[in-house]
Amino acid sequence: MTARSQRSAGVALVEVLVAMLVLAAGVLGVVALQSSSVRLNQSAQQKTQLLLAVNSLAELLRADAGRARTGAYAGDCQQELLADWVAELQQASASSLCPELSWDAASGFYTVSLSWEDERTQASQQLVVQVRP
Repeated sequence: MTARSQRSAGVALVEVLVAMLVLAAGVLGVVALQSSSVRLNQSAQQKTQLLLAVNSLAELLRADAGRARTGAYAGDCQQELLADWVAELQQASASSLCPELSWDAASGFYTVSLSWEDERTQASQQLVVQVRP
């Protein structure tokens, strides 16, 4: 082997090492992005389940509109009229969420407030929905 071919063999090896380093950095970036995507998708799924639960509460209020319009459903998770719905909500969220319902007789709306800590995004989440029975 001549001196020139030995030098170009070393250069080719360095090029391969640099290419592998760039490829490894790209793969690590894709893995981190996938992990973040899964975490945020699970968080969005939980919020969707909670919205569906609030929608079922709205249907419950509309089904019992006479009593609902008196403010009978106002309260928190200790409210007797909401016991089944709160159990459904807690099962859907896999947590011990305690919703708050407040009644505004002047406007005819219930305000449903849900607050929870989302461990996936490490942030406090809040869902506030107004429902008219």
